[in-house]
Amino acid sequence: MEQYDKEELAKLLLSIGTRKRWRASDPITTARKLEALLKVTTQKEIAKKLGVSQEMIREFLRLLTLSSNVQELVRARKISIDEGYRLSLIENKNFQEALANSIVAHTLKAKEVRGIVQSLMKRNPDMSVSEGVELVMKYRPIIDTEDLVVTSLDRVTFERLKAEAEKKTMSVNALLEEIVRPIVRDPSHLKTVKTINKAVLMVLTKEGFSEFVTESKRLKIRPNDLVESLTKKYLEMRHND
Repeated sequence: MEQYDKEELAKLLLSIGTRKRWRASDPITTARKLEALLKVTTQKEIAKKLGVSQEMIREFLRLLTLSSNVQELVRARKISIDEGYRLSLIENKNFQEALANSIVAHTLKAKEVRGIVQSLMKRNPDMSVSEGVELVMKYRPIIDTEDLVVTSLDRVTFERLKAEAEKKTMSVNALLEEIVRPIVRDPSHLKTVKTINKAVLMVLTKEGFSEFVTESKRLKIRPNDLVESLTKKYLEMRHND
């Protein structure tokens, strides 16, 4: 890192630290400087010199994989570094740009973006960017300090769930909440379960989200598939009764 003088390193330090409201350089410029540094030293050494984690370095570098349009939104600080990193995890550039535009248009929060991206990353065939955004916008008032899980049901499973709900004279949301509530130890850990078409939004407390993940591990099911699995199992049991 000898090629960088003290002033340049100081600027990097003022640009890459966590939770900074003011940065000496915009995130994309900072990412390009880090990329240049990697040609002469290691990521570990850069992190050590700047006093940040290697994960922080990786997050900045991921910004350079964004489409040029999205990079400009990050450069202009219309999209945060965390949101930009989450967007970089979406391989489909059309999805990436659509969600980026929604972040700006609806002032989506980082937690909301994470919930949508987690679903898109799982390649849920029934979840579009617009559906994900519609979910978090419609139920935004209930999404506060809790964790948001965005997933969906298979079309056939959803139709069977609707039929069962009609048979029991209750709403689909109420029946789905009845199905998934056993995964949490305390009922208060599950704040709400809502559906829009086949898409499912769940809001849990920190404890509830931890229990959700623990249950998926216990059953050896991906977290994104847990609601589908529990619903199928419930419907099969009802069919056999």
